[in-house]
Amino acid sequence: MRQLLMQAQLAAGRVDSPVLITGPVGAGKSHLAQYIHANSSRSSGPLQFVECGALADLDNLLFGHRPGSFTGASSGHKGRLMAAHKGTLVLDDFERLSHRHQDLLHRVVVDGAFYPLGSDQPIQVDVRFIVTTNKDVRAEVAAGVLKEDFVSRLDYFELRVPSLAERPEDVPDLARGLLARNLEMLERKDLRPPGPTSFDPDCWPAIQARRFHDNIRGLDKLIVRLLAHVYEDRPITPRDIEEVSPALPPTRIPYYEQPRTLRMVREEAEREYILRVVNHSGYNLRQAARVLAVSPKCLYAKLRQYGIARD
Repeated sequence: MRQLLMQAQLAAGRVDSPVLITGPVGAGKSHLAQYIHANSSRSSGPLQFVECGALADLDNLLFGHRPGSFTGASSGHKGRLMAAHKGTLVLDDFERLSHRHQDLLHRVVVDGAFYPLGSDQPIQVDVRFIVTTNKDVRAEVAAGVLKEDFVSRLDYFELRVPSLAERPEDVPDLARGLLARNLEMLERKDLRPPGPTSFDPDCWPAIQARRFHDNIRGLDKLIVRLLAHVYEDRPITPRDIEEVSPALPPTRIPYYEQPRTLRMVREEAEREYILRVVNHSGYNLRQAARVLAVSPKCLYAKLRQYGIARD
């Protein structure tokens, strides 16, 4: 992540060069785009986002229209391109653009000019483009979804945001930051009930043991559920995480992907057996350690490793 932020700062210094940001769903691509804009000399200018697959009327959203350009257009609309003048325009999921829109935006990237709907006069704009996608760009080009000449205008800087599974050591800092952000949002809306403001240190193995398929967004969902679940003014505990986990993806060995190695199979079987023995003993860990023929210290270490909540 330090290397990624250094690359982002380098890209931010080139205020006119487009940036291509790739990475899995929920990993923070839009946040990285905001970071690049905020660290560039365009930071005092506007930052506009366009979700490329969300709206049918993408022409009007991007390019705007002149009064009378179509039925019901009694007034003009400047569109996101004009709204981003002297700033940055972020195209989210840009692989969902049609070939026609790719061609139109290609000309904007090259010439800095576009035609609003209903106008035969071009408008000049000074816009820096950042595009994001969770797809393999080269594969999308090979499949004909993305046009190669369009992509070649956008990948002056290509940054990849890693998944949360690739950086589990970041989970504590991310979780604390997301908890603080959610608390601040609740307080702004006067909806802050008594509840947790921190995490018990034993929480981190339990959180890291979960596979968040939507990455940081999934971690944020967990924290929102925890805030709704815990009403006492106390730290969040591993037991709280276990109690809200049925609404989450199943708990597994931390971040193992298919195909599974023998080590993965052994560790998953070990976790399930330890959990069964601990439950059967009523969370009497000394008794469970005797049954498992290990020391209590070893059992405590295993509980931490596998994210099993202690009574």
